[in-house]
Amino acid sequence: MDDVIPNRRTTYDWVIEIISFLGMIATCIPVFFYNKMGKDVSFPIHYNLQGKADGWGDRTFLFILILIAIALYVYLTFSEKFFKRFLYPVKIDEQNALSIYRIGILLRRHVKLFVMLIFAYMSNSFLYQALSGDIEQPYSFIFTWLLGLLMGSVVLFFIRMQTSK
Repeated sequence: MDDVIPNRRTTYDWVIEIISFLGMIATCIPVFFYNKMGKDVSFPIHYNLQGKADGWGDRTFLFILILIAIALYVYLTFSEKFFKRFLYPVKIDEQNALSIYRIGILLRRHVKLFVMLIFAYMSNSFLYQALSGDIEQPYSFIFTWLLGLLMGSVVLFFIRMQTSK
């Protein structure tokens, strides 16, 4: 089983990778507005159940969010190379190794995609709220959808692993 290596990236894989990278880049957009903001501008750092900001922080909070997004992107990208060390919910044998490894890598890519899109949404909505003074998160349904897609893809890929032969 040590010689089992999943196929090279498909077009679908490249599309996921490109969108994930663009999501990471979009997370960094607020940096370009940093000098245009006053030093007294505050960013929402916590929301209540109605989607209204109820906790505020200074503008350096944005850098922490961006650094976390970049670190997650790098980690999720390079960890794909160690697909044999992932924790799989099924026993790996000679018959299912290739399909399980492929599903595991696809799961990692989908997680990266949705996490990067969530970070891009958060950083840009924080910027909007800081500059506009609005306390409601704009288009909050987007965050809900992305979180649902993230959780749904994890469940879907776990089911695919269970049924893979």
